[in-house]
Amino acid sequence: MSFFLMGIVFKEHSNRLLSLRPSMLIVLFLFYVAIALSDERVDLYGGAFGNDYFLIFANALIAILLFSNIFNRYGRKNHYIEVLSSGTFLILGMHSLVVETISVVERKILMVTSPYVMTLGALIATCVTLLCCYWLIVWAEKHFPYLLGKSAARVK
Repeated sequence: MSFFLMGIVFKEHSNRLLSLRPSMLIVLFLFYVAIALSDERVDLYGGAFGNDYFLIFANALIAILLFSNIFNRYGRKNHYIEVLSSGTFLILGMHSLVVETISVVERKILMVTSPYVMTLGALIATCVTLLCCYWLIVWAEKHFPYLLGKSAARVK
């Protein structure tokens, strides 16, 4: 519910929130790293949510601001966010496969147990999932809109 409410606030103030100065982005990134390192590792699959739910929520909001500003500044205006948001069901279906594959590589092949390396693996899994799903969503929008929960009449 809290993310839903913050989404409404973000939408109402998007012009101001999507035009942060680079120095502010650096400060936000430093806050993000500091919070991520100060709290315990968050592992949704393992049921570990760190020490403080407020820190998780605050860090997630900072990450959303950072990624939105990066996409807004260096990508086509909100195009990537719009494409990814239209395919959330596809992302939900794919991400567990990517996360599990990368965690198997970390544990079995690389024999890594360091929480910092595992966190880096989670970030890599997120990026790989979004990259793979972006192209799958674009393809599904053109050829199989039903996979995304759309009818053929509503597709552009």
